[in-house]
Amino acid sequence: PERGIEARASSGEGEAQMLAEVCGEQFLFVLRDGDFNAADARRALESEAETHSAHLVVVATGKIQDEARMRLREHARRRSRAGGGMEVVFVEGVETAPAELRQALERVSQAALTRELYELDASAGFNVGYMLAERFRLVHRTGALQDLAASAAGSLAGSLREI
Repeated sequence: PERGIEARASSGEGEAQMLAEVCGEQFLFVLRDGDFNAADARRALESEAETHSAHLVVVATGKIQDEARMRLREHARRRSRAGGGMEVVFVEGVETAPAELRQALERVSQAALTRELYELDASAGFNVGYMLAERFRLVHRTGALQDLAASAAGSLAGSLREI
């Protein structure tokens, strides 16, 4: 919902920030038109310190420099050691953004499903949250459900022949 999205102050140098809540977890998006360097990483870390976001997503139309990557990864490691997890996602080029963002959002939504449905796991005998997440993932792959059904039918037919 829109109430879970907040546009933050953007600089005049081709940088914008956005804060979004997804499945109860905070995402800080740092968008950079051009290369993302160490100074940009410092500003991103200042914003992360203000927001305490669990996920920092850097999207740059240019290259994300190695020093910037190193600073952000080191900060994430320090936060993890202190007991607060933080994920950093790097996206170079706008064309790769949809796939990278989809993966990050799927991880968060699968974790939320697992948290919400864990009580059903014992009675079902399997991870219900994972099963639902996988079901939705299969729907988006052309023919994946048909392949899965054909494989299951083949296994069942083979088992019946053994009897």
